[in-house]
Amino acid sequence: MISENPKVKERIHSKVLRLVLLSIAVIVIVVFVYLFFTKEPPPELETYTVTRQDLEITLTEPGEIKALRNDPISMPGPQRPERGGGGDRGGGGRGGGGMTINITMSYGGSIGSGEAQIIQLIPEGTRAEVGDTLIRFDTSELLTQREMYVENLIAAQEAYDDLVENHLLQEEQEERSIENQTFTLESRRLNLALAEFSSENTIKEMEIQLKIAELDSMKLETRLAWSKISRANQLARAQRSINDINNRIEQVDAQIAAYTVIAEYPALVVYEENPQTEQKVKVGDRTFTYQQLLQLPDLSSINAVIHINDIDREKVWLGQEGRLHLEAYPDSVFYGEVTDFALISQSSQRYEYSNVKIFELHLLLDGTDPRLVPGMTAMVEFVVERIEDVPVIPLSAVFESNDITFVYKVGESIPKQVVLGKKNELMVEVKSGLEEGDVILKQRPRNEGFALGYYDEKQRREEAIAMLDEHFRTIEELGISYNYDRYREQSRLSPMRGSGYQSMDVREPTYDEVITFLEMMDMENTAQNREEARELIMSTQNAGRDSGLTDLQRALGQGMEPGMQRESRGQGERGGRGGVPPDTTGGRIR
Repeated sequence: MISENPKVKERIHSKVLRLVLLSIAVIVIVVFVYLFFTKEPPPELETYTVTRQDLEITLTEPGEIKALRNDPISMPGPQRPERGGGGDRGGGGRGGGGMTINITMSYGGSIGSGEAQIIQLIPEGTRAEVGDTLIRFDTSELLTQREMYVENLIAAQEAYDDLVENHLLQEEQEERSIENQTFTLESRRLNLALAEFSSENTIKEMEIQLKIAELDSMKLETRLAWSKISRANQLARAQRSINDINNRIEQVDAQIAAYTVIAEYPALVVYEENPQTEQKVKVGDRTFTYQQLLQLPDLSSINAVIHINDIDREKVWLGQEGRLHLEAYPDSVFYGEVTDFALISQSSQRYEYSNVKIFELHLLLDGTDPRLVPGMTAMVEFVVERIEDVPVIPLSAVFESNDITFVYKVGESIPKQVVLGKKNELMVEVKSGLEEGDVILKQRPRNEGFALGYYDEKQRREEAIAMLDEHFRTIEELGISYNYDRYREQSRLSPMRGSGYQSMDVREPTYDEVITFLEMMDMENTAQNREEARELIMSTQNAGRDSGLTDLQRALGQGMEPGMQRESRGQGERGGRGGVPPDTTGGRIR
């Protein structure tokens, strides 16, 4: 039983409290010892040894692999021959008492029915060589048609031969008719000459008979001339019929040959969709005339199509070598040569109402490499300048603060100021401050300074915001104002209306407003400046229509993280983006 004495109770409570505090202290000591001896040491910072090497100043632009020649393959259409002499009217005109044959054969119309079945098809994705069979169509219908034409040709040839034989018989009859008529005429002339002492009536009768014989001779000559013309026409029509049938046979043969499609150049086989089945074409499909079946991008004309900003126009030239990098093959580099460079610029389609002008150029690649396929995107690198044998360091190892550029040199407690020269996307030339063999950190060890380019980017943002602010004030002074709150409410209620000038009451500025804008901006009144001012007013309205200048400033502030280098496109994959890593060394330089 615990004593009721207050002193005893106080002593017991004091012992319990000391025991509890001691237990807590022991637990804290154990946890501290455990954490101290089991925690991982701070990671070693990566270092770089200053070396002398060649520095390449490059220009890198995105591009797309395309085939300059890409012919579609369709089902060949039916041949339509020129009509021959078939169908000519008329028999033989006036005959000479013999048999006449009228040939009225007609072979008009088209070859084939306009449909055919695919019986052979090269696999999709095949790299076809010259002479490879791409498609074969069923030719059984054409072969049947050809047999019919051959039979017609035999019949027409036989008819022509019969006609020639008949004409020979007619000519023999006509020759006998001429001989008889000539004999009659000469006989009457002789009788008239011998009738000198005959009576007057007899002489008159003989003269009349001579006139009649002469008229009969003239009629015979006329009839024979017409008969000759008629025979010539008949032979001509018969020959035209033969020629027409021969022409049809030749065209059927050409159609049969066209039903086997041969590759005329090295190409990649790409199937088209069959509109009847809504699937890619296959063997057994029935196709119709001029239906597109394949695409054949020419592998001998594989190019990387690149668009160069007008400010970089002079950095690339015809014949220059380009290095192409593909995401699908990160360890491979492909080489090409600039073969075509547009002389006239075009407006960039990337942004609405943009004044940016671009030039299209083509980089000819080796089309025999199976890894290069039309449609792939790539990054193309051009060497603009090469500086030989200079000390270089990574851009990620350079920092700046208050217009001072510095690095962290191993073995020194304070940052080392350096003077830099030219740079590319990864490395920068060191003019002074470091020597070959010096070792520096590739990341900053403590929270000091910003990555190289931070202040330039910050100034760019401030200038852009100030320029937009001035443009908004100028537009307001011109009396051009819009209810952005009403537009945002419309966009919230109808999200599909959130893009394009059609979704709000936007109008182009008038001529007077453009002139006033030029005067307020102290710009010369030229056609080019008027156009640029018009686009500037429109683009400024477009930029502020969603949220006004305040939100636009916020968007500009989020456009690039502090310390990110504008020149270091793609550097995040090849050595860091030049950001600010956390302090992991407690301020110590290893």
